[in-house]
Amino acid sequence: MRHIQKVIGCILSAVILLSMFALSASAAEAYVPVNDIVREAERIIYANEGNYASVVKNDNGALSIGKVQWHGDRALALLRDIILLNDTNARNILGDTLYQEIQTPSSWGTRILNDDEASRISTLINTSEGRSVQDTYSHYDIKSYILHGKYLGIKDPQALIYYADIENQYGYGGVTRIIQPALDSVGGDHSKLTLDIIHWAVIEDNNYPSRRTRTYEGAKKVNFTYTTVVPAHEIWRLNGGVNMRTGPNTDYAVLTTVPGGTEVRVFSKVDRGIYTWGETENGWLVLRRNSDGNNFCSFVESVPASGGVHGNGDANGDQTLSLADVLLTARYALDNTIQIQVENADMNGDGSISLADVLAIARLVVSQ
Repeated sequence: MRHIQKVIGCILSAVILLSMFALSASAAEAYVPVNDIVREAERIIYANEGNYASVVKNDNGALSIGKVQWHGDRALALLRDIILLNDTNARNILGDTLYQEIQTPSSWGTRILNDDEASRISTLINTSEGRSVQDTYSHYDIKSYILHGKYLGIKDPQALIYYADIENQYGYGGVTRIIQPALDSVGGDHSKLTLDIIHWAVIEDNNYPSRRTRTYEGAKKVNFTYTTVVPAHEIWRLNGGVNMRTGPNTDYAVLTTVPGGTEVRVFSKVDRGIYTWGETENGWLVLRRNSDGNNFCSFVESVPASGGVHGNGDANGDQTLSLADVLLTARYALDNTIQIQVENADMNGDGSISLADVLAIARLVVSQ
């Protein structure tokens, strides 16, 4: 028995030292895939907002519509895209006067609806076409909030959800003002912001304390899986300076201008209007203009997925990642009769628990 305890002690000591060294030497930092964060943010934001058919005739000076309450000109853009999918049906629902107004270049920044207009628009946005366009808009919009937060340097996925809900309400510029007290509390370093730090810094002075609390509680319950997998992607080289935006369209905010000659990893592509857009780690870039074949970027190569963490590291199943998970996994590697969440602890997906899994969990713990 003493011999086994001595072996366990040596292994645990080695694990702690090796994990700290391995973290600094590791080429791939553990992270939560952005779409995992977006999916949870969508769920929480939808619960805070309306439904497919909801219309607010006057929401602080202009209409808001749909399941994430698009406001003003953004609502107008949504309606135009719905019309494109079924022009005849849209005209029948809206009537000629409202249909023509939506199709005419104009601003709806102060547009307020009457009862009849609200009823017609509600019917339109709840059609199959309306729901489809809303699903597309909401996914890219909510992802744009997450990408904005990540670009600023926020790493905590729960904090990114909370940040996204604030930006959905206050916009690209307004969210900066709302989180400023939290940012001041960590010396201006976005990477140090956590869910708790943001929430308790903004809740006192916010106009929506109930919503902030719901979002906080919802984000707090999410147990994300970290990974070191680099997904399959393409390498593109910029032919000149290209604006990086929060979403795949020119109506999304510009984060920065990426200089020509830069190579970027593109994880997905989407055609919006006349452009093909590419999604990078930090935002979206125009790859080419399809109408005339003008390439803003040149394709270099395709890269297969590499690396990988399969479990989430929560070996004891307590919904947190800590040294206790490292120690438990190390014990199980020597004695597989003890109780453990094997699927969570099997970090390399080989069906067994070994020192490699222990080290992988240790890296995640240290990287938090």
